[in-house]
Amino acid sequence: ASVSIFDLVDAIGTRNGKEAQHLYYRLLEEKDAFEIFPLVLRQFRLLILARDVLDSGGTFADIKILPGYNNSEYVAKKIMEQVKNFNIQSLKMIYHRLLAMDEAGKTGVMPLETSLHTFIIEVTSQ
Repeated sequence: ASVSIFDLVDAIGTRNGKEAQHLYYRLLEEKDAFEIFPLVLRQFRLLILARDVLDSGGTFADIKILPGYNNSEYVAKKIMEQVKNFNIQSLKMIYHRLLAMDEAGKTGVMPLETSLHTFIIEVTSQ
């Protein structure tokens, strides 16, 4: 059966390391790391937006209408489950790390497949 990228980002977001690694390897059988990476990046961008709203006293309703959520109840619920696992500082550090990984992958400093694997292990074990 095909693995969903959304299952992977959900496992990362809920910090389920074992599941995230398993899904990552399954996805790599079908996709290139450069296809997986943008969706991981998007997920953390959505988490930052949600964390910012919640830290400012916002609610689920405010999160649902953020750019990128497409007013989706499902996406907002998933993010609400995941955002509990992160504070704004850790999310910003993760996001900057993802941008550095992207550059390193594109410039040949480190293969994106390798850095993404390391990233999954580190983020889910914090």
